Amino acid sequence: MNQWLTCGVDRHQSEGAVRSLLVFCAALALSVGGYATEIAGQVVAVSEGDTLVFQDRNQRDYKVRLAGIDAPEILQAFGRKSRFSLKDMVFLKPVRLVGMAPAPDEAGVTLARVFVDGTDVGMAQVARGMAWVRGADNTPYEAAEQSARAQRKGLWRDDAPTPPWLWRCC
Repeated sequence: MNQWLTCGVDRHQSEGAVRSLLVFCAALALSVGGYATEIAGQVVAVSEGDTLVFQDRNQRDYKVRLAGIDAPEILQAFGRKSRFSLKDMVFLKPVRLVGMAPAPDEAGVTLARVFVDGTDVGMAQVARGMAWVRGADNTPYEAAEQSARAQRKGLWRDDAPTPPWLWRCC
């Protein structure tokens, strides 16, 4: 191996350093790609049971959809109750956005988990029977949904509630 390329370091040391660098870069990419952002601020509006307007400390507004859930549309059964439930939890209260997507989607909506007083708001909406679980790897949310179903809370009072993704399409 060319001494100039390895700076006088033997090949095994060089390979170990490269591996360490690759592990560090992978960890960094995962933290960025995993949406490691956290921002503090307050909720200034609630439009649906899974959508709100968050204002950071610099007065910048973000339209946010709660990650991991899908609440009834406002005109759907339980839509207004779901909105009121979310509003009751977060409106004009200090909250944290966690795991924020690095950029809004095509509709200008940012996906994030929202916490108020340490409570995961999306999980609370599911536990209250005000939303369905959506997305992969939501085991804690799924347990909350099963509990809400079993206790017939919120939208689970109906025998066969229509999920919003079906209501929107048909």
